Amino acid sequence: MEMVIGVAIIGIIGVAIATSVTQVFSGSRTSSNQMTAINNVRNAGDWIVRDAEEAQAVNSPNIGAGVLGPSPDAIILDWVNNYSSPTHTYEVSYTINGTNLVRTETVDGVAGNPVIVAQNITSVTRTFNKCKMSNDPTPICLQVINALTINITATVGSGAHPATEKRTFEIQMRPAR
Repeated sequence: MEMVIGVAIIGIIGVAIATSVTQVFSGSRTSSNQMTAINNVRNAGDWIVRDAEEAQAVNSPNIGAGVLGPSPDAIILDWVNNYSSPTHTYEVSYTINGTNLVRTETVDGVAGNPVIVAQNITSVTRTFNKCKMSNDPTPICLQVINALTINITATVGSGAHPATEKRTFEIQMRPAR
């Protein structure tokens, strides 16, 4: 009888230890996924913000032309480098290919190789506000603001331990040329 009680106590202790170890590994996996998602969003935001601060809003009657791109998940930025001789024209586009955020730079009409700047990106949404509008029945542009807002979401992991990170980046672009 004492032996049965001893085996039962050892069994209970073994189950408690196994449960604790499982929870530690599960927490570690969740934490790792969260850090990866944060780093992916941060990296994507850093690239886009850097390029957007260089870019100029295209002076066009089409609000946001040259910024929003041809599809909902494309961002196109362009600018002219007046500080070099000769002057160079740059265009950078960001698109989502699967779950990779891909950056393609074109200099003076010559496209470079696409580069993956972030992984596990599940969505990139953007809005471009060219003007601060009045609240009149017929709105007019009170001030040109050229503000680009980017929302980036990354999801890492699947099953019981996915981690999702979403951040908003607000960028003030240079004046239109």
